[in-house]
Amino acid sequence: MARLFFARRQRHRHPATERNTRLLVRRGVRPYDTRDFQSVEQTMQQSDVVIDTTPEPRRVDALGGWKWIVDAFALYRRGWLQWTAMSGLFCVLLMALSVLPLVSMAATILTPVLVAGMMEAADRCRRGEPFAVMDLFNGFRHNTRELVLVGVFYLLAWLVFVMLLVVIITAFGLAPQLAALSEAGLAAKAAQAESVPRELMLFGLFGFFGGLLVSSIYLFAPALVMLRGMRAIEAMKLSYVAFWRNFLPVLVFSVVFIALTIIASIPALLGFIVLIPLALLTPYAAYVGIFE
Repeated sequence: MARLFFARRQRHRHPATERNTRLLVRRGVRPYDTRDFQSVEQTMQQSDVVIDTTPEPRRVDALGGWKWIVDAFALYRRGWLQWTAMSGLFCVLLMALSVLPLVSMAATILTPVLVAGMMEAADRCRRGEPFAVMDLFNGFRHNTRELVLVGVFYLLAWLVFVMLLVVIITAFGLAPQLAALSEAGLAAKAAQAESVPRELMLFGLFGFFGGLLVSSIYLFAPALVMLRGMRAIEAMKLSYVAFWRNFLPVLVFSVVFIALTIIASIPALLGFIVLIPLALLTPYAAYVGIFE
């Protein structure tokens, strides 16, 4: 396993890793000839050289967003029954935790733990290894503390963002305008764009991009913690970089997925049987496309 990990890292090494590797070679050390992680660690300590193993997120072209959906559907087809059951169990658990107001916070905190279980199952599925529905709970067996911290930091980020929105609404007196906009209906106001106050338009843009900012620190964090063993803060920082470096494919994915949601809702919502697993598997497909 260690050899496979370092072989994979050698194919997609960070530039800093390339420099450190050349430095080791000049000192007569062959860092990738070792057979286990302890040997590598001892080699690094003896040579006083630190090798940066932080994964570097690649930049994917805009159509990569469509490819993520295609790859996620390919994973779904390999074990459609397990993925459907796992997604159903995931949704039932989140709905059960969201019934009570205070307990709903626990749902936000525990979601990364459950998502990480799906990421690990998806990773095994991609490699042709067996997986089961109960793998959903693997996040409670491995790296649980860091996964819970991802949920805590994500919840705090949303709370800070919502508080900031409330401050802006209060400071600029937007509450009556928002109430009037809600009563009149979004469709009617969209037809009369000139009647929408400029302050509300700016507030809407701020809310949209602020929501994207908060989401960007979370999208890849569960996979990075579970599959790379990263700490919560490091994983969320790297998720932020990967998200904005690949904003165009993320945008393409979002547009396509909105269209798929409309299509899935037509046959009495039956399309969601496939769409929900697809939504949960696409972040893993994106993780593979950017980090593997």
